[in-house]
Amino acid sequence: MNPNKALKTNFYQRLRKNSVKILEISKRFQFLSSKYEKYKDFLDTSFEKRLVGGEFNSRLTELYFIEALVESGLHIQHKGDCGPDIWINDISGWGEFVAATELPERQLRGKPFEVRNVDLDEPLVRISSVLSTKSKKLKMDITKGIVKADEPIVLFVSTRQLRDPYPMNPEGQLSSFARAVFPLNKPTLTFYPDSHSSSWSYEFDPGLKKNETTKIENNYFISKDNSHISAVVFSYSSIFDEYFSPNHNAKSGDDFVVIHNPRASNPITSGLFICSEEYECSYDGNVLSITNVKTISDESNDK
Repeated sequence: MNPNKALKTNFYQRLRKNSVKILEISKRFQFLSSKYEKYKDFLDTSFEKRLVGGEFNSRLTELYFIEALVESGLHIQHKGDCGPDIWINDISGWGEFVAATELPERQLRGKPFEVRNVDLDEPLVRISSVLSTKSKKLKMDITKGIVKADEPIVLFVSTRQLRDPYPMNPEGQLSSFARAVFPLNKPTLTFYPDSHSSSWSYEFDPGLKKNETTKIENNYFISKDNSHISAVVFSYSSIFDEYFSPNHNAKSGDDFVVIHNPRASNPITSGLFICSEEYECSYDGNVLSITNVKTISDESNDK
């Protein structure tokens, strides 16, 4: 089967199930097909087979990440189907793409316009699971010699398929994605009436609430077991955002939240990726510092 044919067959079947009109499906497919043709040289040869399977949306995630890297001006290369997804010449290292998905029992979404309580830990638990699985897979790639021990690895995680894919963070504060890799509690806002001011704080609290009795570890960047991961890049956007908002000036990757691993064996420099937030993280003794260097850079440019 021709990959473009597989793309078209699966795309039409999925949208017809959602009662989308044929003409609209055709327009969307033309948009998607142009993206595929532009970036297909960066995709695995198994892309076709995985389209036919149950990973259709996850494969579109790969297209989005690849486009974002190209638009960042980075030089990327597909080195083969074994090992991580993409080689990034600018860091002499690898990029691995993955999409966080809901558990089967949580895949049923609420009714349109239905009001429901949002549990911020729920998407982070799914992200934490994906991070753990990918870390083990990439460590095996190092053991097998597919990836060299001195080559950086950046993990790109899409949250688009989660019920609550967007980071919840007050302006100027840490992205909630930071709680997927650091054992931080939910932020607390403290008011100081006398000085007419306020501040946010985060307490150390290992574990994300999976249910009323169980917590999942979120010490990803505290544990040395993940030192082979140089940084994690979170994204909540889709390859179709440009189609549905043609007049929007955002580029692919503008939604990226980049978090550097303070224990990385092969750290990478800041400022490589288009992004909305980028956190440099470091240890000074037993003190962990997390700084949004994107905010600092933006403030400097405004002066």
